[in-house]
Amino acid sequence: MKSIKGYLTVYASLIFMVLVGLWAALCEGVRIKTFCLKCEADVKIATDSVMAEYNRKLFEDFDILALDSSYMTEYASSDNVASRLEYYMSKRSLLWGEYLKPVKGVDFGGITQRSAEITKICSLCDDEGGVFIKCAVDSIKDKLDAGLCENIFKDYETLTLGNVDYEDGEDNIDAVDAEIESLYEKEDFAEYRGDSIEGNPIRSLKGLKVSGITSLLVDNRDVSKLVTNKDNLVSERIRRNEVTRGNMNLTLGKDNRISITDRIIFSQYLLEHMKCFTSPVDEEKKSLRYELEYIIGGMASDKDNLTKTVRRLLLLRIGLNGAAIKSDPVMQAKVDEAVLANPVCDLFPEVFPIFKEATELAWCYAESLYDVKALLKGKKIELKKTSSQWHYSLSGVLKGMVRVDDVNESEGNTGLKYNEYLRLLLLLKKSSDLCYRSMDMVEARIRTYPGNTHFKLDGCFAAIGVNVSFHSRYGYGYSVTRKDKYLRD
Repeated sequence: MKSIKGYLTVYASLIFMVLVGLWAALCEGVRIKTFCLKCEADVKIATDSVMAEYNRKLFEDFDILALDSSYMTEYASSDNVASRLEYYMSKRSLLWGEYLKPVKGVDFGGITQRSAEITKICSLCDDEGGVFIKCAVDSIKDKLDAGLCENIFKDYETLTLGNVDYEDGEDNIDAVDAEIESLYEKEDFAEYRGDSIEGNPIRSLKGLKVSGITSLLVDNRDVSKLVTNKDNLVSERIRRNEVTRGNMNLTLGKDNRISITDRIIFSQYLLEHMKCFTSPVDEEKKSLRYELEYIIGGMASDKDNLTKTVRRLLLLRIGLNGAAIKSDPVMQAKVDEAVLANPVCDLFPEVFPIFKEATELAWCYAESLYDVKALLKGKKIELKKTSSQWHYSLSGVLKGMVRVDDVNESEGNTGLKYNEYLRLLLLLKKSSDLCYRSMDMVEARIRTYPGNTHFKLDGCFAAIGVNVSFHSRYGYGYSVTRKDKYLRD
């Protein structure tokens, strides 16, 4: 058989063609993979750079990380964020350095950017302010002592067991005043129509009411006269539906409701980051000084918020002190003894219940006035006082020997301070009021710093979603979608 010459050349050529094709395919695959990797890395670096531009004052004062989309200008918009993203994307060659540098004039990537846009945002005002609360809770949760949370919850339970609506403190204090007036009208005996107080619980109570609330407030010279304009605060903008809302589905959990655990943590957060009446005075502060009182009262002036807070605090102490009198056999015995010693009760036994009620209320009211005054002076008051911890004796109250202005410096070393009582009042607030008014105070304070005059919380983003499209001159494209957030999972 005749041999065929050149078969090795043909065989080698075929093998070489296969290897060249495989090598070319591998090179193209590497180029495509490198192209995608570089696109993703560019977007990651650019978005990380954008997220690093969080509002510094918001973080320094309130430990909240959020991207202020106004960038210290008058208008907050996601377009501003997109512009910053475009800026950082334009620097991608600087970010990568010598990577994929053209060899002998040949660009093996051929990458060009087509578009960069912000597709999703999550504002601090989203979920009815739930995102703001989550950011606040996340910032303090790891630092909070579990024992403190347990003690706060026990104090909260103590208040909620009394069936007293502390939220409507104004109406309830007026109800107490109305009860005093009612008792005073019932007292129509000739022997007690004069001005004498001694031995008469009803007239003693009437005297306390007249000198009550106003005597609790310190000298007007010591009360802040600062007033804020609420119309441009976030709570009013939400009411008018003038806030920027995000399009990310981020929730706090079931029904978007704040759990009692988160409420406790958030109340402690407010205590650590907000000012109140007993806080050191900052003379340069231009926003409201009594921030915790604003959250409780919701009024435009420091003075009105302090007045509302004091009234609710007084109601709280009246409820607790009244419960202490009724549950303490020793105190009940003193009340009965004082009422029975009154000659009117001998002549008219039917007035015994009225005088007993008035005696308890007079003692409770006087002690509560003292408690609130002591708290305003920086003293501590036990939430549940024992009979040995009471400042006023019943005989002293019935004799009119009550001077609320006198605070014993040797007392008030145990218990809760003024701001800790405010924490309990905050726990009793409606969730919406608690959240919106807290955000009001954040906005008001940040606006006092240079460059933040137009600061708005709804313009602060806790998370953003971006989409960047790339194209290669070798005929393929790639789109990168990425989400960055400050929120914890």
